[in-house]
Amino acid sequence: MSPDEILSVLTEAFPRWTFTREQEVWRANGPVILTGTNLAELLLLLAFADPAATAAHPEIWELIR
Repeated sequence: MSPDEILSVLTEAFPRWTFTREQEVWRANGPVILTGTNLAELLLLLAFADPAATAAHPEIWELIR
C-alpha cells in the first residue's frame, strides 16, 4: 500500500485527525500533535492519544504487517 493510500485509510478511520508524511516522518494533528519516524510508531502513539477510535478500527493494525 502506498503512503497516500495509508494516509487515506487513516483519515477515514480517524476523522478528528489530519495525517501527513514528509521526509519519512509521519504526523498526526488532532487534540495533540503526534510524530513518528515510521508508521508503527505513529499508530502506537495514536492508540494512546485516541483509544476509542483505535478500538473502533482494529483494521488499522493491518497497515503495519
